[in-house]
Amino acid sequence: MTASGTVTREMVEQRAAENALINGRDKVNADDLRAARLELLGYEASEDSDDIMGNSLTNENPGSTGEPVVNIRPRDEQAEAEKMVKDGMEEAQHTTMVEGARYPKNQE
Repeated sequence: MTASGTVTREMVEQRAAENALINGRDKVNADDLRAARLELLGYEASEDSDDIMGNSLTNENPGSTGEPVVNIRPRDEQAEAEKMVKDGMEEAQHTTMVEGARYPKNQE
């Protein structure tokens, strides 16, 4: 999934709760929170999350001014369109898994 703006704590918590539900748990754990944050920020699960996020989800310093970043040239339109389609399919699959976990077939 590609990030489309600011990712709020509420968005992360909701996504983490959905991930826990998909995995058959009622309680959210730290792994659910980390995975949810990465998903909402648009990173693949295979990427090293410690390099991306630091060591903790909660160790953010809102007063930090950060560091200058390197300018990145825009991607080509074809690659961007393909990425959007892939992201949409992944989000649809996630939604299907959430609904499947909420309403298992054996309870119908």
